[in-house]
Amino acid sequence: MKNAKFILSMLTAFVLTFAVTLTAGAPVAVGCAAGFAVSALSVLGAMPTNALCMSMGMTNNEAVISRILPKLWDKGYVPQGSKPKVTQGYICSLFNLQGSFNTINFNILVNQGTVRATENRLNIVDMFTVTHWGLFLMKAGASTTATDAEIAVAQPQTFENPGIFTAANEAANLGSIYRGNIQVKVDNDVIVDSYDTARFRRVGEAQQALNVSTAATLNSYFRSEQQGPNYGFSEVDPEITFNGVGKNEVVLNLPANLSMAGTTSTNFLVLVCRGLLWQNSSKLNRS
Repeated sequence: MKNAKFILSMLTAFVLTFAVTLTAGAPVAVGCAAGFAVSALSVLGAMPTNALCMSMGMTNNEAVISRILPKLWDKGYVPQGSKPKVTQGYICSLFNLQGSFNTINFNILVNQGTVRATENRLNIVDMFTVTHWGLFLMKAGASTTATDAEIAVAQPQTFENPGIFTAANEAANLGSIYRGNIQVKVDNDVIVDSYDTARFRRVGEAQQALNVSTAATLNSYFRSEQQGPNYGFSEVDPEITFNGVGKNEVVLNLPANLSMAGTTSTNFLVLVCRGLLWQNSSKLNRS
């Protein structure tokens, strides 16, 4: 009886909020009202999460946009009330591991340092909100100065595979990457204090160079397995928005200062961020 009364009160609140915001022509507020009703009802098991949003024709991406856009207004990233063009996008940043490191800083913007073959950096005219990200190891080329052509065909790895990183202590030292944490700052504002990197590590059953037969040929896997499009990625609450004209700091803190270098190859650490690209939305575009 109590649950029934609570559900009725939540529905009444939603209907009133919906009516007011719809009359005012505020689609973002309508989306928030819908999300509020869904959250309340899903907690009680009365309605599946996102069911109401979907019944109103709102996709998951639209729900995220409706949630994030008011925060961009509040932070002054975009003018109050504006609705920038937003599309799916990604950022890929490589860090050369040919040395010993205690901290690693990733370049996010296209005008930072040299952009290598597989990188996809953020243009200074845009902004980017992260919804998923992954951290991958990569061995490229046959020397310690890999070319862009060699980087282009190198395979990202989801763990420190000793069948690939074969030099003494190479795999063990690279494994420390998945025992660190990432901190994210935008314009000196701490967005993520410490995100543990163990969330990115995936060790599948099929591992490159793992022996599976005693036969003279075809006795090992040539590639490690990859299950689905988000394999190796971790979902992050979409509060990270990089600004094309802002100060974007993504720092990986490691537990020890260890050598990560390859001896007959170039080792890289690859950060890939997936999410929403806000086109032509940085402060650079404002008159």
